[in-house]
Amino acid sequence: MVATALTASLPQTLGMALFALVFLGWLVLHGNLQHRRLRTMRAELTGDTPQERRR
Repeated sequence: MVATALTASLPQTLGMALFALVFLGWLVLHGNLQHRRLRTMRAELTGDTPQERRR
């Protein structure tokens, strides 16, 4: 990102920064979704409820 900021034009730099932020946001959202799915599957397999596991 720093190299892009130093060598590219302003629109290219802003585009790369926006892409990086969108990608990181996508990673966080889908990571949380997958974690929720895994907790649900673990609860089904062990017979617990997801809330009981968190206590």
